[in-house]
Amino acid sequence: MKKKWGMPTWEQYDKACREYMERFELADRMLRGICKQHPGHSRYDEIYAKVFIIGRSYATQIERQIPASGQQGEAILKLADHYYRNRDALEEIFDTLAEISEPLNEDKLERIVREHARLIELTRRLTRSGNSTRSFVSKYMHFHCPAVPIFDGWADECLRYLYSLREIARPFELPSGADEPYYQFAVRFWNLYVDARKNRDNVTVKLCDNFLLWWWSD
Repeated sequence: MKKKWGMPTWEQYDKACREYMERFELADRMLRGICKQHPGHSRYDEIYAKVFIIGRSYATQIERQIPASGQQGEAILKLADHYYRNRDALEEIFDTLAEISEPLNEDKLERIVREHARLIELTRRLTRSGNSTRSFVSKYMHFHCPAVPIFDGWADECLRYLYSLREIARPFELPSGADEPYYQFAVRFWNLYVDARKNRDNVTVKLCDNFLLWWWSD
């Protein structure tokens, strides 16, 4: 592991974990709780609640990607409408994710990358010029399935400093139709996850994600 500001340490990982548990874990647990209590996509009210709460809580900027007149909340309504019209496809995606739990492995990660691509393709039908929504999609998936790595620009930047694709192991090749930036992110994230599990016992996808954001801001 290396960084432009010096080598990170596993002691820093420990510190990041402590701060996360003290400050942010409850908020994430509440978001996961909403998705656990309402995992399906057959009811409009459940879809709207999850799109609204996750989209706003995690500053996904999904509303900027959806054409709207400027009326408050219009973009979220459009997304909820779109997901409800495509609820059968969403049910298939999230039924697959429901079978995946931590610890993460190569097969699970490949399935996540494939389902992420399916949800991006469905979501981009609504966005301006088909703009990618990989960050929102990864976050929406994560709170239904905590094994899903969250794509974030800052986390991606950190991983690019940490792991060169030319030098690290790829757990699987790019699946057909997958979103390549998310695939590359997932490959780098996998290497961090594996390194962390070699050095620490308290390793989850969320704690690794938190470590990246903590490190970026430190």
